Amino acid sequence: MILIITLILILLSYYDIKYMEIPVFLIVSGYIGALIYLYVVYSDGTNMGGLAWNIMPGIIMLILHFLTPKQIGIGDGLVLIMTELTLSTELSNRALLYTAVSSAIAGLVVLIIKGKEKRLPFVPLILVGYVMANVWN
Repeated sequence: MILIITLILILLSYYDIKYMEIPVFLIVSGYIGALIYLYVVYSDGTNMGGLAWNIMPGIIMLILHFLTPKQIGIGDGLVLIMTELTLSTELSNRALLYTAVSSAIAGLVVLIIKGKEKRLPFVPLILVGYVMANVWN
């Protein structure tokens, strides 16, 4: 499942970098994969309690999208939720931390090079956090 979500994140990153938009069909594909994964993992009656906490950062991003128009894309929150659905709570926290750190670094680099504010595609940074959390597990 990690490989499938990573491949979808790579495709989403390409579109986010090139067009600053995310195709709906890729997000739907990711959610279908995540739901299949959840069914397989939790079909034996395992407690899904931690799952609600995993998706909180994505839900907060969706709320911020509506509170700060044109600052945070709705796709960013949806992609973040998709990735969090496929990770344990510990890995989800790590991925979020790595995403935040890579965002800060990318933002500083762009600010230093460009010398002004510029919108950053966020999905590639989610990809970095997701891969780092899974590699350094």
